[in-house]
Amino acid sequence: MRKEVKGFYEKNLNELKNKKIGFYICCMREGAEALSQIENNFPKELLGNAIAKEHFGEEFSFDKMNFLEKFTVKMVSRNDDKKESIDGKKNISNLSEDRIKKFAQIINNT
Repeated sequence: MRKEVKGFYEKNLNELKNKKIGFYICCMREGAEALSQIENNFPKELLGNAIAKEHFGEEFSFDKMNFLEKFTVKMVSRNDDKKESIDGKKNISNLSEDRIKKFAQIINNT
């Protein structure tokens, strides 16, 4: 988790507990494994009030990454169970429009 996000929710925890919130993640994992990253990175007080939690998929724009970012993605993917390896050259987009729309509908209808 980015330190800016953690700093924001720590600073505003009491106010956020009274808001309609949802959590989403874009990562190289799928299903319960991806959602567990949300569960493990946010405080229970916020997670208990969340009206939506979702995994949107992954996207890597290697042409916009620096060397360290490309290296990190390649190293993490090497330990992944994915059938195709990530070479750090070809951009990848596996975002789920269906999950994004479902999440938006839940947020908008609550």
